[in-house]
Amino acid sequence: MKHTHPPAIAAWMLEHLTAGLCNDALAGDLCEELQRGRSTGWYWRQVLSAIAVGISQRVRALWLMLLYAALWSIPAPALQFYSSRSPEMNRLFGDIVQLDWPWSALGTLAFENGLGLLLVWTGLIVYLWLHFHRTRTLSLTRLWQGMLTSLPVLVAVSAALASLPLRQSFDARHVTAMSFILNPLFVLARLPFFFSLLLSIWAALPPRRTFARAA
Repeated sequence: MKHTHPPAIAAWMLEHLTAGLCNDALAGDLCEELQRGRSTGWYWRQVLSAIAVGISQRVRALWLMLLYAALWSIPAPALQFYSSRSPEMNRLFGDIVQLDWPWSALGTLAFENGLGLLLVWTGLIVYLWLHFHRTRTLSLTRLWQGMLTSLPVLVAVSAALASLPLRQSFDARHVTAMSFILNPLFVLARLPFFFSLLLSIWAALPPRRTFARAA
């Protein structure tokens, strides 16, 4: 029996579970093959294959982004630590808080997050540059979306950490390079930068458009 219409459930799965895989073109190709005499079993195999390819691509991309964001965020606590102990930075902060409202509030927000945001944006640009050299795909619009995503995430996670009842202290005179990697307080301090960079990369990457159709 010749089938002219794809199975409804399989068609729905193809439309909703294969985001970024050129759904329309793929659905059209599969419908043409179905009208040429392919079986519904063959159609189901193609749909399940497309879903599996999409999931595997997303998992690989996610693990790469997780590793990159984790490594890039390691220097963030050191930048915060040494900038907070700089006399010039302390004088600048003192000048900012003396400004009239709302400039004092906006200045404080920029002062507290500016260096971290610069670190996140640099990490985002480096990641997208590497991604461009591998895939030759780059969207300035999505880059802008990623940069816009980073600020609220950075502020929100930083505020959440500030509300935690942390009591651990350390002697600033004995801080070493390994402290920034292993000390639990510095590990927690990396989380705003980690999540901010991770979500900004996710927002900036173009959707994947590869599909390997089974025979």
